Amino acid sequence: MASIPPSQTIYIRNLNDKIQKDVLKHTLYSLCISYGRVLDIVALKTLKMRGQAFIVFSDITSSTAALRQLDGRTIFGRPMHIEYALSKSNIVAQNDGTFRFNEPHKHKSGKQRKQLLGITGDMAAATVLSGGEKRRQSEGADEHVAKRR
Repeated sequence: MASIPPSQTIYIRNLNDKIQKDVLKHTLYSLCISYGRVLDIVALKTLKMRGQAFIVFSDITSSTAALRQLDGRTIFGRPMHIEYALSKSNIVAQNDGTFRFNEPHKHKSGKQRKQLLGITGDMAAATVLSGGEKRRQSEGADEHVAKRR
């Protein structure tokens, strides 16, 4: 499994996407405030980002404590999957002086961010398909594609 370096921001997935955004943010805040100061919670309801959230803490020790204690905890009938975020949050960049105003944000894929961070391992070899399933690019996968054609 690939190791993502610790960050002030944690990424939560497998959230119930039927819950209203305000209720979800309030609940996540209530869960995380006991681990440290929460700077921001980003939970969008767009098609691509539903069921996911980013929580920004004031320091890495708080985010690490929340990650360890809350990973796997059931909320709204679904277990949360938590890991560190791959990129720096805008609020963290503003606080440390690296945020660029009026500069277009260049989006990178997860694979590109992992390469920039130097992350290697099994997760880097896996590719994410449109349905969210992971499949290894191996001879078996190539044969499967050849059979479909």
